[in-house]
Amino acid sequence: MNRLSVICAAIFACLTLTLTTATAGAAGHWGDLDPSFGTDGVSRPSARGFDFGNFTSIAVQPDGKILVGGTAGYSSGGSPYAIVLRLLPNGVLDTSFGGDGIYLYGSSHAGDIDGVESIKLQADGKIVAVGRFDGFGGWGQGSLIFRLNSNGTLDTDSDITPSSCFGPACSGRIEESLGSGQSQFSDVALQPSGDIVAIGGYLDEDGNARLLVRGYDGSGTPNTTFNANAAAATASHVLADFDRNVRVDPYGTYFSVAFSSKAKQFVHLVLTGEGSTMGITSSFGTDVTFNDAIVRPGLATFAGSTEFNGSTALTLAQLDTLGVESYGPIARDVTPGNASSATALAAYPGKRVIALGVSESSAPSPFVTTSVVESNGAPLLDYGTYGTNTYPALGASATADAIELLSNGKAIFVGTALREGKMVPYVSRILGPDAGTTGPKPAATSKISSPLNSTIKAKKLQKFRGTAGPSGQIARVEIALQRVDKRLLKRERHCLWLRSSRAKFTKNRSQRGKCLSPRWLRVNGTDTWSFSLMKALPKGNYVLHVRATTKDGVPQAQPTLKHFTVT
Repeated sequence: MNRLSVICAAIFACLTLTLTTATAGAAGHWGDLDPSFGTDGVSRPSARGFDFGNFTSIAVQPDGKILVGGTAGYSSGGSPYAIVLRLLPNGVLDTSFGGDGIYLYGSSHAGDIDGVESIKLQADGKIVAVGRFDGFGGWGQGSLIFRLNSNGTLDTDSDITPSSCFGPACSGRIEESLGSGQSQFSDVALQPSGDIVAIGGYLDEDGNARLLVRGYDGSGTPNTTFNANAAAATASHVLADFDRNVRVDPYGTYFSVAFSSKAKQFVHLVLTGEGSTMGITSSFGTDVTFNDAIVRPGLATFAGSTEFNGSTALTLAQLDTLGVESYGPIARDVTPGNASSATALAAYPGKRVIALGVSESSAPSPFVTTSVVESNGAPLLDYGTYGTNTYPALGASATADAIELLSNGKAIFVGTALREGKMVPYVSRILGPDAGTTGPKPAATSKISSPLNSTIKAKKLQKFRGTAGPSGQIARVEIALQRVDKRLLKRERHCLWLRSSRAKFTKNRSQRGKCLSPRWLRVNGTDTWSFSLMKALPKGNYVLHVRATTKDGVPQAQPTLKHFTVT
């Protein structure tokens, strides 16, 4: 091969390495922002001049298009609108929906502040949205349901059957002021029959927020039998609030409802398809606040926050339909020194759960986090960094409100973040478990704090001590103590290694004056570790080796060494 060929081959090899590295970096790790979505993983759709708002709900169509619901408005004035928009799978507005990608709902009442809290897809592609409107009859807050066709228009067509349109007089919407005049829906469940169950809260005459369950048929006509039974079953339940803590899911002929009570308890209520009560379970009367729940057949999982180490920590708990705890409440101190809270949940196949949360850090404050846990509530260490990932790129003062899993394991979530002095809604997508990695996970480190001196009296050396990191991520720490005996190394080619706390040593073969196989001993503790000596060490020269290993199996690259002499 001539000189030119060698140079070309070298250049090609460098380019190949560079491209390979770049590709690996772009792939990212499970839980990282997906660079193929929006701009670097974040979409901030804008149309019709809206410059502030909040996204609170999400649903993904079978074709991968993304429906988002929430509130949008103009900082220059006017009342905020309830909004539903649709994005293409890459995060760009789908202009085939509503003409420019957006459907706006503005109630006809003065002073209205409207919002969508939950979106669900019917089997025929129509979209059911529930939430709130303000100013019903000039007084209070009311419950809202509307249904859209798949193209983003209100479902008002009655040409085929009477049930093909929705709401009174085929208006496409239902506005009701329930209870004492203040109510709203926070979630909705759909049955294969087309029946709808909306759930949320209302204020009673004493000002208490109580559970609201409302049944409708496929045309939006109230099911009076359902409501009579449901009202009787739920009258005693006082909610912590009636904003977003109530969740409902159907399974079979039953509905499973999960929420947090004013007494800060989990409550799991099972209703039949007619609204009668099958069972009520509650547990964990602790100082815990819950923001969201997911309900699956036989299982209810809750997410929120609780007091932890003088602050608040992201908290998860899980119950079965009989009220028996699967785990929790488990506090996850995802950002030591900061206040954390879980705000939304989604479930992977099996019992793994991904929790969307917020950590009130000072820079920026707060930021969004996601955390994945195993079926027993333990962090899934393959996810993000030690089970948790954070997203400061979303912007300062970020909030997070809803999360949805895709079939490929990626996740879509929505919320709001401060940008240029305004709270701007966002949609973000994160990578799934097949993302690959950008490189090795953080390796362990260790430090030795005792012995402090290079020369120490035998009777004063009673314990080896030190620390290891990253904090909270160390699985084990080991030491190996070598007694340096030049005679053994030179003539007999042996090394002496400590084999017990009673100052007993064992011989290992050496090669060319070097010790090959240290005898590692486990110590007590991890972040702070110690190894006690029951007998004094013989006089002589020593080398202390310390190595730590993280919970995901990444060992310390090179052991920490300390040379000292015992006199």
